[in-house]
Amino acid sequence: MSGKSRKYTSLIEPIQLHFVTWALPLIPKKIETYHLTLLTIPLSLILVIGAKIFVGNPWFLVFHAFIIFTQYISDILDGALGRYRNTGLIRWGFYMDHLFDYVFANAIVLSYSIYFQINVELTAIIIAVIGAFFSQEFIIGNIKGMINTSGYYGLGPSEVRFGVIFLDLILAFSKYIPSEQTLTVVVALIIITFSATSWVTQKSLWKQDMKSKN
Repeated sequence: MSGKSRKYTSLIEPIQLHFVTWALPLIPKKIETYHLTLLTIPLSLILVIGAKIFVGNPWFLVFHAFIIFTQYISDILDGALGRYRNTGLIRWGFYMDHLFDYVFANAIVLSYSIYFQINVELTAIIIAVIGAFFSQEFIIGNIKGMINTSGYYGLGPSEVRFGVIFLDLILAFSKYIPSEQTLTVVVALIIITFSATSWVTQKSLWKQDMKSKN
């Protein structure tokens, strides 16, 4: 299965691995790897529906942070639990885990869009760029036979999640509501980041192709 092997360079990876090793024996027998994977569905719905119900309530952002942390824990444990118990759902787990990561990422964007009443155009651009990031990583994974789960320069999915959690808490307790201009700058930075990673990636692949040719 192309992309089955992984590259780990995440800054918090050592702590994360220690936590997973400690937590696996403590998970009740009735909870299986697929339960943890499927948990992302209700968590995604809770984010979006909750944003609609609690618009303007800063405590929702604290709850928002808690849901993201919960999904993070389930996400780092599901595959490890399957390997620990030899469940055998390798292909299913690989597919569903990454599919639901994409679903949850979009649920976060939609919940912010609803809660902060972000215009449709900005929301669509953010979702499109998130999709581009996911597509890029899996295309690279197919080429190299290795999924990069740690991102770039030590900043990967785990660090992004904690960044969003801290952002939620800062916004909740400061009661700051981002302006449309601020959000536009954030979107521009996301696009620039994607463009930079794409440039570095294509340049690296070009060099590899030329080296192989020669």
